[in-house]
Amino acid sequence: MMQKSYSLLAAVLVASLLLSGCQHEEISRHRISGTVTYHGKPVPAGAIFFEPDASQGNSGAPSYAQIKDGKFDTAADGIGFIGGPHLVTIEAFDGKVTNGYAPQGAPLTKGKNYVKKFDFAQGDVELDIEMTEVVK
Repeated sequence: MMQKSYSLLAAVLVASLLLSGCQHEEISRHRISGTVTYHGKPVPAGAIFFEPDASQGNSGAPSYAQIKDGKFDTAADGIGFIGGPHLVTIEAFDGKVTNGYAPQGAPLTKGKNYVKKFDFAQGDVELDIEMTEVVK
């Protein structure tokens, strides 16, 4: 009888440990939207990426949004970001599709990407970027 009690107790302990290990903390993602210009003109097409800056102690999943006519919004076409220090990378294109190999057109920045560090607040963010700050 005593051995059955220990077996039952052990089974309950193992089950509770397994169930507690399966609980995942929900990641709070926020909306980030804004504009991207290059030499003062809206970027016709492209993508903007938000990567948590590990060198500043921020970790988590990256996020992105598509750029269309100079505007981006993770709520409309992308994945929200987690806030805190990030590396922001922009790939900008002219939007003139000439073949299937370049669906967003030719690069605006001659193969150079915009990369800059930002420290974002926790919560929704509005961001306006002029790419010539980084890419001349």
